[in-house]
Formats: sequence, C-alpha cells, structure tokens
Amino acid sequence: MYLLTGINQLLSVRFRTSEASRDFGSMAGMSATYEDTSVIIACFNEEQTIEKCIRAVAENVPGAEILVAVGGVDRTLMIAEEVSKELSNVVAFRNVNDRGKGHAIKVSVARAKGRFMAQFDADLQFFAEDLPALLAPVREGWADVVAGSRFLDGRKHEAYKAIYYRDAGNKLLGAFVSALAGQRLTDVTAGMKAWTREAIEQIAFRDDRYSYEAELLVRAVREKLRIQEVPVAYASRAHGNSMHRNNLHLARAGFVILCKSFAARFD
Repeated sequence: MYLLTGINQLLSVRFRTSEASRDFGSMAGMSATYEDTSVIIACFNEEQTIEKCIRAVAENVPGAEILVAVGGVDRTLMIAEEVSKELSNVVAFRNVNDRGKGHAIKVSVARAKGRFMAQFDADLQFFAEDLPALLAPVREGWADVVAGSRFLDGRKHEAYKAIYYRDAGNKLLGAFVSALAGQRLTDVTAGMKAWTREAIEQIAFRDDRYSYEAELLVRAVREKLRIQEVPVAYASRAHGNSMHRNNLHLARAGFVILCKSFAARFD
C-alpha cells in the first residue's frame, strides 16, 4: 500500500518545499563558522573539478574540516594536496583498497573529527552554496540525517539538462524506498547528505558502492532517526565521466539499489 501511495504522489503531486525546509534555509546563515563540522568529498578521477570544488566548499562552510578521499589514477590527489598547502583545513588522502564511493565515505567518517558531517560530490553537479542549508537541521538539533533533494521546490536547475529515464528512475526509486521506509523521501540518490556522528555510527551502512546512498536512509528509518529533506540545486555534468553510461547501465544500477534497499529494510 505504501508503494502505491508513493507512486501516486510522485505522478500526481508536484513536490513542495516543506515549511521546515524553508525555516532551515533561513537558519543556515546563523553560524559563521563550522569548526564542529567535517565535509567529505569522495572522488574518482575528478582532476578537472576538484580544486574548484574544494575552494567552493571552503568558502561556504568556513572553518570546516574538508576530507578529500581520492580514488582513481589521475591527478586528483596531487591537485587536492596542493590546495591543502594553502588551506590548512583540507585533508587529502588516497583511499587505499578503494572499493567504491560507499567505502570512501566509511573511511572518511572514521577519520573525520567533526560532530556533524556532510558529503558533497566532487563533479560540481551540486552547489556548495547549499551546504549551510543542508547542515542547518543537524547543527540546530532538528534532525539526525538530512537528505538533499533535487525534486523539492525551492532551488532552480537552469544548468541541468533533463534526462528522462534517469529522472524518472530516481523518482521511482524514491517511491520504492518511501514504501520500504514508511516515510516519504523524494530523492534517495542525491550526492548531498548530512548527519550527526552519532547517527552515522548508529546507521552503520554496509554497501561499499553507490547503493549506500539509499541504504543509509532506509537504515536511518529503521533506527527511528529523524530525517529531513532540503531542496538543492543541480547541474549537468560538465567534466569527467558519469558511472551511468547508458540506459541499460542506469536500469541495472537502479535494480541493484532496489534490491539492496529491500535487504537493508529486512535483514
């Protein structure tokens, strides 16, 4: 019944930003510094965007520890290390035995010093300007986990060229995970999330690859943690290569996320 309800909502209701999300957006500027926060940038061959990404994060969450977990074989680590010489709060490291994005997040959480944490993709499809609003609910004590949503009203997406099957698939994933969780979640795969240290340790997600994004939220609901969504802006990828190379790959990835989300709900 939850699944049918979730799909009906997706097909018939235009998502709106909740009053809570708007309040958190206005609260985002209340704190001028983020010494209690760690921002995790897990990246794989992002040499064309990593410097701009790090500097944007540093500008928008001043004082935050910035952990750059690097996989791949290009110059990403070298560039990040050069930036760290200028910005002392940047810690760049090779993710040894890299098994995927989920693994990089796990390793970074273990290294992070902050009481509050956020993840931010290095490909510049998301905007660092949204980090304060993303972090506000956890830093102000209103949520344990915050998920950025590309499908809530409140942020513009002029720089994004819609991809029908990808967008529809993401919305259907949201409906399925909402059904599993018993809580409406509009975007479970967005690369912007935030959490408290206590919450992420309690969640203890297992997946080492991309499915951890949805698994994290399913396990958060299982643990009866408070989840808040906030709208985030989104752009098309301008550099590098997406893991979603074609529709067949998209369908396969979606199926894997569905299966692992189901397993996380009932294991």
